[in-house]
Amino acid sequence: MNRALEGAGICLRAGGWQALVLPGFGANLIRLSREGQELLRAPESLSQLQADPFLYGSPLLLPPNRTRDGAFTFDGQEYRLPISEPRTHCQLHGQLASAPFTLACQSAVHCVSRLMNPAGGPGSRFPFAFLLEIEHRLDASGLSQSTCITNTGARDMPLLLGFHLTFTKPESFAVPLGRRWERDARFLPTGRLLPLSEREAAWKRGASPDVPVSGYFTAAGHTARLGRFYLHTSDNYTQWVLFGGGEQDFLCIEPQSGPVNGLNLPGGAARLRPGEAMRFCWRITDKLEGTHDV
Repeated sequence: MNRALEGAGICLRAGGWQALVLPGFGANLIRLSREGQELLRAPESLSQLQADPFLYGSPLLLPPNRTRDGAFTFDGQEYRLPISEPRTHCQLHGQLASAPFTLACQSAVHCVSRLMNPAGGPGSRFPFAFLLEIEHRLDASGLSQSTCITNTGARDMPLLLGFHLTFTKPESFAVPLGRRWERDARFLPTGRLLPLSEREAAWKRGASPDVPVSGYFTAAGHTARLGRFYLHTSDNYTQWVLFGGGEQDFLCIEPQSGPVNGLNLPGGAARLRPGEAMRFCWRITDKLEGTHDV
């Protein structure tokens, strides 16, 4: 990683852990290491990150994955997002991953990044007004990330978010998968939930990522394992999306607050009323904490 990239970010250190956060580029945690072991796939330069913003670090997705035809209807009004994946005619991953957050506060072990999104016009990256605050904090056992979204508009807004956590490929992994969403030719859920296949059941028990890993799943727990490390999420992350493995040098384990294309599925997105806030959390540690999902 070059010095220019480090100079643009906030470096955090605690108990053998090191982290690098880029407030100006989606508040992305682009690097996390423990005593020299890199946990996240980190870019070598800002230009490399800009060229592929979803496969380094922990990009914010709002809404996550694909939105069919870049359109959804909420409270009787249709909204349109730009088509960013022409081959499927979908909007992919939203427009927050590269958004310019401002640094609200920092110390040696934590920082808070803040973004005010207008409902429309210049600077709007989603057609509703909200305040988004992301905190990263290190301690002796790992990194905690908290995302708080407050509806600052005068009308209700739909809320669907996720994080494209891009880990360096571990020797083994396990994710508490529930059922698999059937996908169509455009990689959109058909609405049918299916039992796990034999291979997917192995991903739940524990497996090597040397074969390609991919799919959308409901969550049957909130702790995943990557080698000797753990990813813990708050229970309002109800879905897991997996991608990578095989010949790729990464494995994405992505917590989402609702299903892919959830803005177009009944109950697929939360409703946030004016002035209401909702918080989502995840934590990467070297200790098994809380419920033992893996």
